[in-house]
Amino acid sequence: MGSVEMWVPAIALLAVLAFIFQIVAVIVTARSVRQVTAQIERQSKDLAATLSQVQSRLLEVSESLEPVRAVAQDLATNLGNMSETLQNRAEHADAVIKDLMTVGQDQAAKIDFLVSDTVEKFEQTTETIQKDLLKPAIEISSFIRGIRGGIDALFSRKQPVEEKSAEEELFI
Repeated sequence: MGSVEMWVPAIALLAVLAFIFQIVAVIVTARSVRQVTAQIERQSKDLAATLSQVQSRLLEVSESLEPVRAVAQDLATNLGNMSETLQNRAEHADAVIKDLMTVGQDQAAKIDFLVSDTVEKFEQTTETIQKDLLKPAIEISSFIRGIRGGIDALFSRKQPVEEKSAEEELFI
């Protein structure tokens, strides 16, 4: 049993050493926590000062931009009005163009009808002139030639066959 008694002081010494080690570790940890806390407090104060400066600058900028905001609002309103006006004008222009296209198409159809009708009437007139004026004129000319030929034959005036008057050439 002597060996158990020898182990008890060794385990007690080991326990004391572990306890001392834990105390040292707690002290070192406490100091580190204090240093980190102090550093965080310093950084927090610096950050608060910086934020305070940024806030004051933002307030200054905000105050200096106040007139610009009114101008920007007026500009936005004017741009909205201009956009609406341009849209109305574009719609009106589209309507006018459509009306002009419709009127143009109607006028083109009327002109086409007028030209077609005029050509048809001209053809009818030409046909009527040929039928009613030229044919009787040719018949009258032929009749007069016949009478002239008869009178010439009667009075023995012979006209060469190849000689034709300019008047006769037109009717042939």
